Amino acid sequence: MLFFATLVLFLAGTFLTAQALGGDRSTNPEFAVGSCVSQGPDGRLARVNCSDQAARQVMQIVGGGRFCDDRAQIQLMSAAADHPSICVRAAAP
Repeated sequence: MLFFATLVLFLAGTFLTAQALGGDRSTNPEFAVGSCVSQGPDGRLARVNCSDQAARQVMQIVGGGRFCDDRAQIQLMSAAADHPSICVRAAAP
């Protein structure tokens, strides 16, 4: 019984640590098409007001291994090849 309790605690700790340190920026549900994002100094995306100076508007979310339909858009790729990427352009002023 102690073995299983230890195993559960180990797995829970591993999962929580992985989420805290390496959350995937591109699969966050708050980054929907039409929303605006900005990239911080740490490389992570944050949802921002579209009127912010550094705001970029999410135009498309593409599956892993695919490119944006509009090649003029900037593609923010996930570190994992099988995760979606976000296609953005400068937000309209």
